[in-house]
Amino acid sequence: MLDFLRPKTVVCAYCRATDKEGVARTLSAVGGALSVTWHTAACPHYAADLILADGEKRP
Repeated sequence: MLDFLRPKTVVCAYCRATDKEGVARTLSAVGGALSVTWHTAACPHYAADLILADGEKRP
């Protein structure tokens, strides 16, 4: 895989989950770069990401 297509892994500052113990992930594509953040299921940052993502669907 080309490096510019490889997502950057971001560690959640709250739950510190990685791909090994995380059960949920959020993706972000900003400025032509892709990042993935892993979260535990109970992480409030994951809950906030879901709320924000749902808000983007609304007109």
